[in-house]
Amino acid sequence: MKVRANAKLNLSLDITGRRDDSYHLLDSVMQSITLSDTLDIDITNDGRIEIVSDSKEIPLDETNLIYIAAKAFFESTKIENNGLRVSVEKNIPMFAGLGGGSANAAATLLALKKLYGLDMSEEELFKIALAVGTDVLFCLKGATARVRGIGELILPLSDLPDCHFVIVMPGKGMSTKAAYDLFDSVSTFSTFIRPSTELLIKAIEGHDIINAASYFCNVFETAGISSISEEPLKLLKKHGAIGASLSGSGSAVFGVFTSEDNALDCINHIGKHFNCWLARPTRNGVEFI
Repeated sequence: MKVRANAKLNLSLDITGRRDDSYHLLDSVMQSITLSDTLDIDITNDGRIEIVSDSKEIPLDETNLIYIAAKAFFESTKIENNGLRVSVEKNIPMFAGLGGGSANAAATLLALKKLYGLDMSEEELFKIALAVGTDVLFCLKGATARVRGIGELILPLSDLPDCHFVIVMPGKGMSTKAAYDLFDSVSTFSTFIRPSTELLIKAIEGHDIINAASYFCNVFETAGISSISEEPLKLLKKHGAIGASLSGSGSAVFGVFTSEDNALDCINHIGKHFNCWLARPTRNGVEFI
């Protein structure tokens, strides 16, 4: 089975607290996009969970979220793992805040559900997903949504108006844990701008992409956590983006354009200095090919 695992953008991201178990509480507007990894998933007969990839960056062992998702699936459903081989064509950059690992985990769970012909409820699948990672639930649902708590509270929103995203990776990214640890160290004594989430949602519900773009905001950016993202953000705005922000905990940034020609023109300029990708909003977190 071949599946496409779509990345996500955080159009806004606020950190509203932290639980006793150290999980951070979020309030974020998330968007699925067409930048994706492709997974080829085959049932084998060797009793192993094997991950192979064209990328030299992703882990191929039990630390990969694909492995964790597959193991959680077999343990939860009580299905015997006769063997699984997952081949990953990697396009979503690592440590970027684009949810590549979570998207891969979501794609694995949906593919296994289909391969084994299980009549699982959404609630049952979500329970497995939440144990794998906080962004996995959104990647299962896809589209446009407000996501709160640790990722378990998902409120679907109207589809984002037609637009184009230019995603820019400024260099080697930072792990999510390192970014959150850094945020915790500065947020206790720093003041920073927080997203106007309600106004962003109002603009999305009103199908007003220009107004919505003015409310893109991420506390990891405004708290100064991802300093290497500052230059590409300036370049996106200089070259025509109607709004730009950091995604997740970084280090990838994105700009939004109403015209594909303008987006491509921006890539022609910024692509001389940084890796860039063109993407569009999509309703799907995972797509079967």
